[in-house]
Amino acid sequence: MNGNLAMSDPAPDRITLKFNMTADDYARHAAVIGRRNRSWLGVTAWAAAGFGAIPVALLFRRQAAGRQLDTEAIEMIGSYSLYAFTLGMLAAIIGSSVAHRIFRRRYFESMATPREFSTLELDLTGLTVTATGAQYRYEWTRIRQCTRERSLLLMWITPRSAVAIPDRSFGDAAAYDAAFAFVRARLRDANATNAQAQGA
Repeated sequence: MNGNLAMSDPAPDRITLKFNMTADDYARHAAVIGRRNRSWLGVTAWAAAGFGAIPVALLFRRQAAGRQLDTEAIEMIGSYSLYAFTLGMLAAIIGSSVAHRIFRRRYFESMATPREFSTLELDLTGLTVTATGAQYRYEWTRIRQCTRERSLLLMWITPRSAVAIPDRSFGDAAAYDAAFAFVRARLRDANATNAQAQGA
């Protein structure tokens, strides 16, 4: 961390640091976003499919009863139908999860460039991220919140995207705390400005 930041300075006006994202950083970043945006629609769909096994089992049981099979055979057909459907659902869920994790890991490994560093600059008006051939600038009014999750400092632009900085990029806990306090102060100022604008 460099620029105008000094640990003895209670009110720096600019913080600059270099950082790089590894495949593991990208994976943790995606996990945080995935958890925040997990939809109840998907859970409801899987639950509906699971409970759908019950009427299927009852249907098979009724068909078996129509064939005048003995009671024990009817119970066995109904139970086995339910078990088979449930096991199939579990296998589909586990298989989908494993395949998604493998794909995501390979994708992040292809994205990570350990030898190439990006630059983050925080000042009184916003933050700027400069990478190879690209630069992104966000004013503080566009930042929704700042959180620390899974060893990442996350400055949220939208519910599905955040500027992620690995904790190790700050060098030590004091530098991290200073940067975090700086960002939180800028967000408070931005929220106050927005409130005044809306009340005017």
